[in-house]
Amino acid sequence: DAFDILTTCEDVLDACLSMDLDSFIDWNSRTCSFQSDAFTKLLWFTGNFPRSFNYDDHIWTEADNTDIRIRRGKQLLMEKYVCNFDDAAYCGYEFPESISFIGYPTLSGTGNLMTVTTLDSGMNFSMSASTELKEEVWAFLRYFFTEACQKETRFFPVLTSVFNRRMKEAMAFDYVRDAKGNPVRDTKTGEPVIQSIDTMYLSNYTQVNMYPLSEEKAAKLVDLVTSTTKLDLDNRDICEVVKNSVRGFYNGSLSLEDAAAAAQASVTEYLVF
Repeated sequence: DAFDILTTCEDVLDACLSMDLDSFIDWNSRTCSFQSDAFTKLLWFTGNFPRSFNYDDHIWTEADNTDIRIRRGKQLLMEKYVCNFDDAAYCGYEFPESISFIGYPTLSGTGNLMTVTTLDSGMNFSMSASTELKEEVWAFLRYFFTEACQKETRFFPVLTSVFNRRMKEAMAFDYVRDAKGNPVRDTKTGEPVIQSIDTMYLSNYTQVNMYPLSEEKAAKLVDLVTSTTKLDLDNRDICEVVKNSVRGFYNGSLSLEDAAAAAQASVTEYLVF
């Protein structure tokens, strides 16, 4: 399977739409283009995933857990939220081999979303175009871009200087040492053993050692951050409108073209009002 056993066609449609709404909606003119080849191809693609998951009849076992399924070759992909350097360091322990951040398939080629928040508040601020107090508002907003403020966030900082410094700290490591302070060497490779910084347990209670951010993971993190150019604008309402409109395609009561037309009509009505 591509994803875990809970993932349905509507879940995949929801994720892909979140990445691609700008490709289907002109926010300035408040028009949309769901009755198009691009959307019907997306709809057909999502139709390849399970139609539903029966929570009532399914008896959950250890083998259904994501990390177990991945290690047993039953699952290829998993969604991941990477919010800070600890998340980046801990990424991939569910997989037996090196991981890649690939994102969802999109028209633009950018399959990941970033969420912007002010410090740890979960809130966002903006300046009204009509305000007469632009200098005062900017003086307030500017504080959040200062080094003093950025170094306090538990998420990724937006200042490159602070990001690079925190990255260096996340990559710092030491070796396991014996009673005399000498590095302990691996009996098989002869290389010094790196000291773990934490432990975690997989769902089968296997204990896994956690290590500082490696050079490989650091490079992948930088690539992920710099290639993610889309903001999560939380357009959940529109995604729900689309999913409700095309549900007939998934259950067989609507053709692909009719489902696209239904989405076009419903979102047009939503945008107008």
